[in-house]
Amino acid sequence: YLFLTNHLPGPDCPLDPRTLGYTPGTGLIHYFFYLLSGRYNVHMSYFAQNMLLISAIFVVVNPDQIKKSAIRAGVLIVLLTVFYGSIFTKLQVDYLISVFLFAVFWIYISESNFYTGFLTVSMPLLFMFLIKEIGIVVTLFALGAMLADVFAGRMHNPKNRIWAVIFIVLTAAGVFMLRLLWIRHVNEMGFVKFDRAIQWDSIKSVLHIFSD
Repeated sequence: YLFLTNHLPGPDCPLDPRTLGYTPGTGLIHYFFYLLSGRYNVHMSYFAQNMLLISAIFVVVNPDQIKKSAIRAGVLIVLLTVFYGSIFTKLQVDYLISVFLFAVFWIYISESNFYTGFLTVSMPLLFMFLIKEIGIVVTLFALGAMLADVFAGRMHNPKNRIWAVIFIVLTAAGVFMLRLLWIRHVNEMGFVKFDRAIQWDSIKSVLHIFSD
C-alpha cells in the first residue's frame, strides 16, 4: 500500500482497520527498499528485514579484533537459527525486537564511555516501539534494568548517576510520547486501536516460557 500510494493509510484505505491500529513498523523499512529498487518484490521484504537483523548483530564487531568478531557474529547467527528457526526467511517482527534488545544490552555493558553508551542505545530503544507496539514493554524493561544497574552502584560518580537517571526518564518519556502521538493518529483516522492489547494478564502470559 505504501509503495503504491506513497503515504500512510487513511480512513478510506481498503486494508483491515485492525491491522492499521498497529504502528507501521518494518513496513516503512520495506517501503524504503522498494523505492530503492523501484518495484515491489517479496524477496526485497526479506532482504530489508535481514538488514535490520544484521545491523543489530554488528554490535559484536570490533575493528581491532576481526577474527574474534567474525566468530562472535557466526555464533549469533547459529543461535538465531537454532532458537528462532529459519529466521532469515521469516517476516517476524518479534524476533527483531528481541535481537535489538540484545544489541542494546551489549552496547550498554561494553561501552566504556557512559555518555556515549546511553546516547547510542537511546535510538534503538525508541525504535523498538515503532517496530511493534509491544516494543514499549520491552523498552521499559530495558530502562528498568538500566535503572536498577545504576542504583546497584555500577556508576560510582554521583554526577554520572544523576545524568543516567535523567537519561532513563527522558527516554521513557520519549517512548510514551510516541505512543500518545500514535494513539492520536489512530483516533483521528478512525482505525480500531489496541489500547488494551498490553495488560497485566498479557504481560504475565509472556513469562510462561513453556506455553504456546
